[in-house]
Order: sequence, then structure tokens, then C-alpha cells
Amino acid sequence: QPKADLQVDGSLAAAGLKEIAGLEGFSGGHFALHGTSHYDAAGGATFRGRAEARQVSYQAGAQRWRDVNADCDVLASGQDVTLTRLVATYGGAKLTGEAGIRQHRDLRLDGTISHLPLGEAARYFTSQPLAWGGMAQGHVRITGTLGRPDNDFELQTQVQITPSSEGIPVSGEVQLAYRQRGRRVEFGNSRLRFPHTQVSFSGALGGDLRLTADSTNLEDLRPALALLPRRIPVDFLPVLGAEGTAHFDGAVRGTEVDGEAALTHFRFRNEKWDEIHSKFKANGDGLDAALFDLRKRALRATGEGSIGWSNWQIAADAPLRLDVRFQGMDLAADRKLMPAALPAAAGIASGSLELSGSLDQQRGKAHIVVEKGAAYDEHFDRAQFDTTLENAGWRITNGRLEKGPAVLRFSGEYQSGEQLHFKLDSNVFALSSLEHVRKYESGLDAQMQIHLDGAAQVTGDRLEP
Repeated sequence: QPKADLQVDGSLAAAGLKEIAGLEGFSGGHFALHGTSHYDAAGGATFRGRAEARQVSYQAGAQRWRDVNADCDVLASGQDVTLTRLVATYGGAKLTGEAGIRQHRDLRLDGTISHLPLGEAARYFTSQPLAWGGMAQGHVRITGTLGRPDNDFELQTQVQITPSSEGIPVSGEVQLAYRQRGRRVEFGNSRLRFPHTQVSFSGALGGDLRLTADSTNLEDLRPALALLPRRIPVDFLPVLGAEGTAHFDGAVRGTEVDGEAALTHFRFRNEKWDEIHSKFKANGDGLDAALFDLRKRALRATGEGSIGWSNWQIAADAPLRLDVRFQGMDLAADRKLMPAALPAAAGIASGSLELSGSLDQQRGKAHIVVEKGAAYDEHFDRAQFDTTLENAGWRITNGRLEKGPAVLRFSGEYQSGEQLHFKLDSNVFALSSLEHVRKYESGLDAQMQIHLDGAAQVTGDRLEP
């Protein structure tokens, strides 16, 4: 029976593996072997020795690895290869472990990775640069088929992340499974810690990703907006104040967010708020709040509503729906929160409001009560009325205004930029109770009763005949 023992010392350009072993995807760099080869008729050919790879490039589908260096012990028999004491370096990262190749094709690698920059790892999942800085280390398992573009590589890893000096520092623990076919990423129970934010998550990226987050500065998370499939305006993210907090518990499904959120002491699009609690859904088509509780100083508003947008941009014709109960609204300080321009007024308002239509074509109804109010330099104790709104036009009914013993019932119509039409009826009251009268005729002592149908032009905060 023929036998042979050979001493092997040789090198091969990486691209040559395609011709010798049918392994496609290798380009650049070279491999070297040092060891002994044995052949006999019963066992066939075997090789035992040491292998090295220098500056090797390999591409599988859209993924490409460049300048890979590796050293390992090799045992090759028939169509199987076993690699032990494997040490590989790539992009500053280091991998140690063992690997096996069966039938020249089926790869399985188990090892430990260290000093892997998050930006390097992230580029296999997104084309966007990563703004967070950290180093990953932990266990990794890779399986796949060499030699043909099957896109069937799978990676499973459980790593610890420590902050790095580049970017926004991040630390934590991540369990991840990546399937090259479909570019599917699934997370096990994972946690990340940023300078002012903690995030816990699990589930499929782009599928059903469960997410819990707590933050005192949402700037930690702003880079995540650039990773989303659709562009989101930079002012879409609320800005937390010095004592502000943010909490979210829910799910992210692609571009849809479904969950509960709470913010305290924050600013959104130049408006400051004390706190909000909301159960909501949001996606590229709009926001639907099934429940919200919004507070600002003495103002509290509760209810539900929705607003539409296109690619996260709110247009003037965006569909709108709002059903809210409110109290403690300061009409002077919070005037710009009202759904349409109102005549000059002050006081503390409460009531209910229902709106539909769009931002520029609103319609709805409201019941309003104002305590300790003022309108056109005339103070009053209490006013209440019902109103309907259609295209910036108000129709007021069931109005009642009280000032001391004086009671004025009123109704009317007002179209923004046009005349105010009104009807007034009162009981008998002293003219001296009116501030305008005291201002111009301080000594006037008379009684008056009003029954008036009239019209006036609203100019700024003044009424003109």
C-alpha cells in the first residue's frame, strides 16, 4: 500500500482559492501553510500544521471584510478542516476561538471577540455612520456556507460594551442574532447606557422591537433619527429642561411607534410644558393619541386626538381630530394655544373642546367657562358660553357674563378679520359698575338695562364701530 509523508511550506494568493477549492469571495492578501502531510490508501490525505492569513479580503453578498489577519493550528482530512488556537484581527478587533469547515463549504466558528468598535459592527446593519462610541467584547458564533453567494451567514453573539473616547459614550450588554438572508437582526434581552439615558430592548429590528427608555437628556438618542428609513425633522425630538425627564415603554415596528410615554419639564417647538403622559401610536402618516394628560403651570388638558403628516412633516392641510377637557388655562399667557384667533381676553378658562378638519380648516364645538376675566379693558367675575367653529369663524350661543349683580346674556358670530355680530340682553345694573364709565364719567350715578343687536369691527385687541 502506498504511503507518503511530506513537509509542507507554502503560500497562496487568496484569489487562488477559487481555482483550487472553488471558494469564491476571496480577493487580496495571501495564505501560508507550514506543517506535515500524510497519505495512505486507507485514510487518504491529511495535513497537520500551522496556517496564517495576511491582509485577506472576503466578500459575502453585500458584506465585505478587508485586511483580515489570522493564525491557527490546522487539521485537514478529506474535505473537512478543523482550526484550533485561532487568533484573527480585523479593524482593531480581535477574535480567538475554534472553527470547522465541512465539505470545503460549511463553516462554523465559536470564539470570543474583543476590542470591536461599535461603528465597525454597525456598518453591517446600516449604511449610516454611528455617532455612539463603544467597544464590544464577548462570545460569538458564526455559521454559513463558503464558496457561493447563498447569503446564508448567521451570527449569534452576547457582548459587553464599554465606552470609548469617540462619539457619545455608551456601555451595556447586547444579545444579538443576525441572519444575512433578509438582513434580519433579532435582539435578546439587551441594555444600553448613555450619559443621560438608559434603554432596554428585545425583539426584531424592523419587526416587533420591545423598548423601554428613561432619559434626562434626549440628545443622547438624537443620532437614532438618522438611522430611520424616513427623514425626521430635527425639531421633532422634545428638548428636556434642567429637571426634565422622559420615559417610554412600548414597541417599535419599522417606522411605527406604539406605546406609552411621559415627559416632564420639556420644550417642544419653542413651547414649554410641565409634563405630559400619553398612550399613542405614531408612524410616517401621523400621530394618534388614544389618551393624553398635558400640563403647563395651572393648565391641565386631558383627552384624545390625532394629527396627520407626510414623512413626519406637518402641513397646513394635515387632518386633525381633538377631544379635550381642560382647566386652568390662562387666556393671556396661553393665547397662542387656542385653535383660532380670539378677541383680546384674559382670565382663567376651563371647559371642553372638540375639533376636526385640518390645521387651516378647523371645525368643532366648545363649552367655555372663564373666571376672573377681562375683555377689551372690562373686567368681569365669570363668563360662560357655547361656541361652534367653522373655518376660523365662531358662533357663540348661551352666553352669560356676570359682574357683581349685573348679568349679561349674549350671543354672536365672529369671522377672523371681519365684523363681530352680537346680541346683548341684561338685567338692570348700575352704570358705575362699568370701568369704561368710571374712567370717563366717574361721578355718573344711573341705572341701565341693555337690549342690543349690533356689529363691530375687531382691530387688533380693540373693538371699533
